[in-house]
Amino acid sequence: MSVIQKIQEKYAKLMAIIIALALIIFVVMLAFENGGSLFRGSNSNDIGKVNGKSISYNEFEQSVAQQEKNIQSQGYGAQGEALRQQAIEQAWNQQVSLLLLTSEFDKLGLKVGKKELGDVLYGKGAPEDFKRSFTDTATGFFNAQAAKQRIDQMLKGNVEERAQVNSYINSLEASRLNEKYNSLLTNSSNTPKWMIEKQNADNGQLARISFVREVYSTVADSTVKISDKEIEDYISTHKKDFPQEESRSMPMYHLAHCQQRPTASNQKTNCLNKSQHWTARKM
Repeated sequence: MSVIQKIQEKYAKLMAIIIALALIIFVVMLAFENGGSLFRGSNSNDIGKVNGKSISYNEFEQSVAQQEKNIQSQGYGAQGEALRQQAIEQAWNQQVSLLLLTSEFDKLGLKVGKKELGDVLYGKGAPEDFKRSFTDTATGFFNAQAAKQRIDQMLKGNVEERAQVNSYINSLEASRLNEKYNSLLTNSSNTPKWMIEKQNADNGQLARISFVREVYSTVADSTVKISDKEIEDYISTHKKDFPQEESRSMPMYHLAHCQQRPTASNQKTNCLNKSQHWTARKM
């Protein structure tokens, strides 16, 4: 015990310094792994980053709130936590899709003008949830003028109303850009006339065949005879399936000797009997 106690007393300060240095190194490494936010403080309001662009919490919450209203206006039965989870999933997919495709829209020069956006909002193809609010239940007539007046009124209203309308218009604009982009990709592919005619001709051909199906396991092994020549032919055509290690072959012979002096009568017999125990072999 005295030896251990002496070691502890002698190296106690050194061990304390080593442990302190290890803790400092660990904290510094942790700080760098988190982008240095450990020393700066966590002031970031971003919840994610897509293609180098950040998504802020406030922006995402507005998108989620808009998605919840859209789901409820469409008459879906989701409520409470289920409604919240569905809205979050749709809002996130929309944000990711928008950020990924925006750069492609800019490269191609795809835009939605004011007149086109007006047709999207107040034309025949207006969103059903939007049309329902301004449609006469008795006649089924969509009052586009009343809808436009309401939108203009909300754009001049308080901050909450303006944010709600802008978020809804932005979602419609993004949807319209997606339609244009998909239409561009679809119409850019062309199928030659001869290929269509050939496909129609091939699809119009009919054939009648008959075949017999027999299970492999029902055939007895004794009924199938395979010759050595067939095995050799198969191996020669599938050499890659049967790799062999490089080897050498060397014949070795042992010459038998006669224990007694042979005579004319026993020379051949004695020597032959002795040599039968030693046969030629290869290695």
